Amino acid sequence: MKRVPALITAGLALIISTVACDDSARVVFTATPVHTPGSIPVPTDTPTPGLVPAGYYDRPCQQPENTTLREWLGDLPWYGEINVSGGGWDCSQISAYVEWLAENCGYSVVFTGRKGAAGSSGHVWLTVEGDPYEASGLYWIDYDTADPGYYEANVWFENIYEAMKYTGNNETLTAAGEWGWYVTYPELYK
Repeated sequence: MKRVPALITAGLALIISTVACDDSARVVFTATPVHTPGSIPVPTDTPTPGLVPAGYYDRPCQQPENTTLREWLGDLPWYGEINVSGGGWDCSQISAYVEWLAENCGYSVVFTGRKGAAGSSGHVWLTVEGDPYEASGLYWIDYDTADPGYYEANVWFENIYEAMKYTGNNETLTAAGEWGWYVTYPELYK
């Protein structure tokens, strides 16, 4: 396997990475975190000041010692009952919760989603360190075997502030109701 240094952009951040290419021409990325916990600035144009708790991205890392990222997120305990009709504990709140957990440990996470057509719901999942993760099912997505229409992304958010700003512009949703997992389950915010 040949390894070469690469410079990859992720949003406005640069990642120094190693790219490996094996005999099957499959590319494997190894990245370092693009930020340290607590370094995500609070934008001044959030939809409503105070929607996100102060110090949101400055909490202790909850990843157990001696576990990899894939093991940790693949083995997260299920919490609550999912609301498949949208709002409350659904794909957006669960994704926001998992994004918060991973970001507070220094991992690069992007909300990845499919905006629904008028009158239909969309779906959101995460891209964690470059790999797709279905937070509402607590599993890593294999795009080779997944339903391509279901995971066809057309919206991306770097953090909860961007997600709330986008949602705050949607007349049918409220930003806190759509993403505010810490309101639905405040005991998880530690």
